[in-house]
Amino acid sequence: MSERKQFRDLASPAAAHDAIASLDLDPGTESVALDAAAGRVLAERVDATLDVPGFDRSALDGYALRARETFGASETDPATFDLVGT
Repeated sequence: MSERKQFRDLASPAAAHDAIASLDLDPGTESVALDAAAGRVLAERVDATLDVPGFDRSALDGYALRARETFGASETDPATFDLVGT
């Protein structure tokens, strides 16, 4: 039998709260040149001034189904659905 202690000793809720509260979760901000910004996260929202592309385009149009409503369906015994929410 394994003697690992991993996950055997649990912290109390108060100790877990204190541990999380002690973390520095505010990384701050800095300005960098655009060519040095790859892989970084923006510090605030940026909205584009124009739409690109300038036309409607979606590579992933489709439909959502509940899996349980497709059980038993096959090519020879297809399930039919009503189109809603258009």
